[in-house]
Amino acid sequence: MTLTAGDRFLHRLALALGRTVAELRAGMSYNELRAWDEYYRLEPWGPARDNMHAGLVASTLVNINRRKGTRAATFQDFMLTAAAEQGRDNMRRFRETLRALARPRGE
Repeated sequence: MTLTAGDRFLHRLALALGRTVAELRAGMSYNELRAWDEYYRLEPWGPARDNMHAGLVASTLVNINRRKGTRAATFQDFMLTAAAEQGRDNMRRFRETLRALARPRGE
């Protein structure tokens, strides 16, 4: 089974709220899900946020030791997810989340 970006977001949200994906699908309105999606886009939580923190530490260490005239590292240079994949994932996540909620129960 391959989870779509929307499914992954639902699982992330369920984990954060201490609920199951089925409970979210049954009890969360479209507007509330959109609000959670926007909140996550602005303030990500979980492994993505942890990855950012690790990237900040790594980029700081690199930057204090870099040679003069070389490009400063950013936290994105140390992210585990490829930038191109991350951009595509962000664009698809919202639409796929809505599709995941619209699927018939039991799929």
